[in-house]
Amino acid sequence: MSCSVRANSSARTELPVDQWGGQAVFTVIVGLASVGLLIFPLDLRWRSLVAASVVALLWFEAPTVGNHMLIAALISAVALIARPWSPGWFRRAAPGMRAVSLISYSFAAFAKLNSGFFDPLESCARHFANQTLGFYQLPEIPARSPGAWLVIVASAAVELSVPMMLLIRPLRRIGVLVAMTFHLVLALDRLQHFYDFTLVLLPLFLLFTPPGTLTRFVGKLGGPTDPSAGRWVVPLVAMVFAFALPAPPAFKGMAVIGSWILWVMLLVQIVRALVSTRWSSPSLSWRGLIPMAPILALALLNGLAPYLELKTATGYNMYSNLVTSGGETNHFLVPATGGLREEGGDLVVIVETDDEDLAEYVDSGFAIPFVNLTDYLADHPETSLAYERNGERFVIDRAGDHPELTEGLPYLVEKLAFFRAVPVGETAECQNGWLPAR
Repeated sequence: MSCSVRANSSARTELPVDQWGGQAVFTVIVGLASVGLLIFPLDLRWRSLVAASVVALLWFEAPTVGNHMLIAALISAVALIARPWSPGWFRRAAPGMRAVSLISYSFAAFAKLNSGFFDPLESCARHFANQTLGFYQLPEIPARSPGAWLVIVASAAVELSVPMMLLIRPLRRIGVLVAMTFHLVLALDRLQHFYDFTLVLLPLFLLFTPPGTLTRFVGKLGGPTDPSAGRWVVPLVAMVFAFALPAPPAFKGMAVIGSWILWVMLLVQIVRALVSTRWSSPSLSWRGLIPMAPILALALLNGLAPYLELKTATGYNMYSNLVTSGGETNHFLVPATGGLREEGGDLVVIVETDDEDLAEYVDSGFAIPFVNLTDYLADHPETSLAYERNGERFVIDRAGDHPELTEGLPYLVEKLAFFRAVPVGETAECQNGWLPAR
């Protein structure tokens, strides 16, 4: 998980040809349904379409799914169980949404308690702080400095304290303010996809405020009756198509710039609404969680998956420096992993290859599970490469000539239980994006 910024290490949006159509279609549906809900916020049909299409989009994006998309899909699944097409859906859904929020956020915070995150040289905290500072042409934080430790300790302390404050009634208001402020600051990093994570989390934090606060907060952002609200619609629709469908590079570039401008505009309104909205620390109702049990169980299992070694992709562990591989982990509080799938610890180091994407692993400090390599080579049978596995070196002229190298993974395993690359150095580097073979 590298703290040095590699040319192609940011979150990837390229898709295999067989997934292009489905993801593009549902990205457009989600985008247009969201715009429809923006214009008609009380229309239960638009709300239902958003919830259903977000869940479908998660499937087509898998396995390269960000934490924000996974949480959005879990929340949407809760909404669907609560029947968003009928009155009273929010009262039924709110307890489940709170529970999903606490489960996912707690696991994300817990993952930070590892030796890699607390290594000033490799910590994701320092890496992304410097990325933000560099974007705004500000001095970066040296690795061996009090500033590096301040960023690491502060970010871990905030994330660990937020779930506890949200659960403790006298601290709930402080918890909401701290959480929203923290993630608004993170969203200032325009080179990473933190703004989408922030936009998913903000309304979830408001679920821990008194009834009506979320409605008042949204109202202060400008609803469809606000003359200024129309300025969002056309740019949003244009960006939906620009990001989801094949388009000229210039058009996509304009969409990126437009998204930055819109984010700044939205950020200003969010801060204004945050400052002007008043709330107290209410008691929370947890009644009605039983119908949500399957979704809560999935959320919990997903958080446990890296420690059980069921999978390491999208386990609320992104940007955490966490390593769970081969029965071993760098976590302070977890002495060993469950090792339920031994293939997660069967690692391969790419030494040489003619494949442009796979070449990113050469001298990268990352190894990949052998099953990841075979899954990748199944789609790239013409690849030649040299790799090391279990201390032995293999030279392959053409992967397609070796059936054991091009088996691929079963469809459901590839979708639901993928492993990420594993750092092989003395410290766990910050993996700041999806690498080609995950």
